[in-house]
Amino acid sequence: MIKRLGSFILIRDREYRHVAYFFALYFLIGCGMALGRGTADALFFKRYGIEYLPVMYIIVSLLLCLTSVAYAAFADRIPSERFFNILFVSLIGLLLCNWSLITFSETTLSYPVYFVIYEIASELLAVHAAHYLSQNFDILQVKRLSPLIMAGTQFGVMTGGIFLASASHSIGVQNFLVFWSLLLVASLLLISVWHRMHGTSPYFRPGHTRADKLGQAVNEVQQGLKYIKSSDLLRALSIALFFMVITFYVLCYSVNRIYTNTFQSEESLTMFFGILTAVNSVIALLLQIFVTNKLLRKFGARRVNLIFPVTSIFSYFALLISFTFPSALFGSLNKEAIMNAFRNPVRNLFFNALPENIQGRARATSVVVVMPLALTVSGFLLWIMQRMGNPLYFVALGMTAATCYLFFSNRMSNAYASEMASNLKQKLFIPETGNILSSQDDSDALFDQLRRGIEDKDNQITLEFSRMLLTAFPDRAPGLILQRIDDLDNPTKDQFFKLLLSTNPPELHEYLWASLDDSDSHLKSTILKTLFSLESGPAKDLLAAALVSDNPRIQAAAIYGVLKYDDKTLYPEALNAWEDLVKSDSIGANLASLELLEYFPQTHGSVNYLIKSYRSSILRLLTCDSNRIKKAALRSLRYWPEEKFHELDTCICDLYTSEDASIRIECLKHCHLLPANSHDRLIAEAIEDSNSDVRDAAVNAIFRHANDPAALLVSWLVTNKKGSARAQHAVLKALLASNASKDVMEQIALTKARDAQQILHASRLLLSSDYRQNSALELMRYTLDEKFIQTIDLTLLALQALEHQEDINVVRAAIRSRDPRHTANALEVLHSMRKQKVARILCDIFDDAYQDRTRKRNDAAMPFRDVRSMLFWCRDHMDPWLQDCAVQALKSFS
Repeated sequence: MIKRLGSFILIRDREYRHVAYFFALYFLIGCGMALGRGTADALFFKRYGIEYLPVMYIIVSLLLCLTSVAYAAFADRIPSERFFNILFVSLIGLLLCNWSLITFSETTLSYPVYFVIYEIASELLAVHAAHYLSQNFDILQVKRLSPLIMAGTQFGVMTGGIFLASASHSIGVQNFLVFWSLLLVASLLLISVWHRMHGTSPYFRPGHTRADKLGQAVNEVQQGLKYIKSSDLLRALSIALFFMVITFYVLCYSVNRIYTNTFQSEESLTMFFGILTAVNSVIALLLQIFVTNKLLRKFGARRVNLIFPVTSIFSYFALLISFTFPSALFGSLNKEAIMNAFRNPVRNLFFNALPENIQGRARATSVVVVMPLALTVSGFLLWIMQRMGNPLYFVALGMTAATCYLFFSNRMSNAYASEMASNLKQKLFIPETGNILSSQDDSDALFDQLRRGIEDKDNQITLEFSRMLLTAFPDRAPGLILQRIDDLDNPTKDQFFKLLLSTNPPELHEYLWASLDDSDSHLKSTILKTLFSLESGPAKDLLAAALVSDNPRIQAAAIYGVLKYDDKTLYPEALNAWEDLVKSDSIGANLASLELLEYFPQTHGSVNYLIKSYRSSILRLLTCDSNRIKKAALRSLRYWPEEKFHELDTCICDLYTSEDASIRIECLKHCHLLPANSHDRLIAEAIEDSNSDVRDAAVNAIFRHANDPAALLVSWLVTNKKGSARAQHAVLKALLASNASKDVMEQIALTKARDAQQILHASRLLLSSDYRQNSALELMRYTLDEKFIQTIDLTLLALQALEHQEDINVVRAAIRSRDPRHTANALEVLHSMRKQKVARILCDIFDDAYQDRTRKRNDAAMPFRDVRSMLFWCRDHMDPWLQDCAVQALKSFS
């Protein structure tokens, strides 16, 4: 029954002891705070006067600033449990001294002193309690468990309130200080025993310490203030806190003024405060246990963050309509129940989105700077407005502050996911997207970087940088590129000349004519072809001599020139030379003739005349021993003027068995020339190839030649669910590049997310069996885990079309890291995205399983009856490796 209850309130198997400890500790703290709150308010209001409350706000702000400097000095330097011990011992001493003054002295200063002690202690305890949680749980655990643990505080407050209400007449209001001290002693003992058994908080990371504690504390606050400038989230958090403090304390003043006027004696006021505290605590307790964590799971921290600002506006609206006891009750419900149930847990989640090494500093800065400043403003404005007599003035002040609080809370929500993604990116390796051209703003710096790039020793790197330089600086690039050409080999020079042809710079003409006479035959043919293409100067006069050259490449360049210039006098001679090259027994002549297909594949009638000769020539080149010649022959096929080339069937299929991936890629580029059955068989084999470039080529072949490639691939992913994870990854990348519709990509993402759920159920079912007794089942277990992560990654890849790509890349990297804290933060980023249907499935999957991978389950809701039925499902699954593992596992059942 306990486990069923724990499952209902989202506690995992290994978390019961931790939750029980934190619940008990926060129960004791909450019980003590209830005694402190009721007695401090009653004694101060009745024995000193509520009219001094605005002044007390100013005094509390100054003292809170000073005491918080000490907190800032130690917040990130020592374990949270050790700081709790220091705080409890100090508070016990102050409470006993104050009790002595109230009991044995007649001075009235003990009442404001006690009020100040309570206010400062309550703030420090609230801040440090949240920090203590962050050092013991990751963000997903905090999201699930903090409402339950904080419910311990509310249960303690309820218990303390009942005790206060029932015993205030018999014990005496001031004697509750002794009971508070005893509760602090019990809390101190509980912390000491727990950490003696379990060691230091697991997520505590000590910072650098130095002898100058005061300077160190000031430096802590300075670092927090500096981080406010650079962090949108912390800036919004700080401004929202400023207006929240004004909202809260103006509301406190308003409702306490009504209560003080309603109840005449301190005993009756204390009893009322006890009842009010108990009732509000019950409400807060029920909300935290049964509502808060479920709202956080369903709507995320960003939306739940707006609940308290909205209810605060309604509280002030009620006070504006009627400044009476019922409106005060609603205001108290808002500031004690709703605030504790929703605002406090969510604020802790927002702080956890900050880097770990800055969280303590950020909390300290909020207590040292933001809260005192807001308290001072609140006290000063209330001190002025209470003199005006009409309560509507300070209620209007509170309404204005609550409206600003709502506005900046919304800013917090918008900055939450981006801040967490940014911090995750700093911890993980995220492959950069884009290129140098999109990442540089300074044109001079970009030019220098590209200039250095074209000087690289690798020719292909030089070519890529030259292409970027020509794109970014078309006027300055040609001269630099031509200077670099002298040191390159002839094939690379060919590529550079083609690159420069697009811009046709004057420097290119000068370089070509100057280099013509000093070049070898290979380079000379390239220069001639380039001059003919540019129709540069007297280049036409070179046609006749080149056409009768004994070098096939120069002959091919001349044939190109004749056709380019449409020289009727040289036309018959050019066609005869072309036919001789095609029919020649020389491989060099054949290759030279093939290059002409690039320029005149279909528009010239002579090509059709030579087709029969070309067929035998190409087939002969494809069966030679040289991979270089094979690739050249394959590349020429991209300009083949006919739709089919059936003679290639056996040749292409044989070439695809090559170990050279570039040959396999060239085969796929021309598989459309094959018969339909050979084409389909080659694509199906290639899409499962071990080389990612080959897989991409297979998908690109589908896009080039299928009637409706996008619909075909979507059906392949969603309906048939074919292929391994790497094959599906290639298909998804192609769909993303083709700008497939967002509805289609959302459909794919949903399908893959549900597939991941199925695989997770299969893994959990296998985990609940004795799979370790069977090697085939043990292999199946690891295969399912691997397939689970791969399917999650496919889901996230599909989401790139729907969300910010950089955030998705961060989430993918965090999940692949298998680090629970990174995964938890990544899911928070995911939970803040627009496509909540997919995000919710993923968050449910990881929240249910990833945090405790060893937990055994036998859930009746699983889609499989038993291990055997699960294996049959895996056998029918289209992932080849999963199928093979399932077949082997099924053999062990026969």
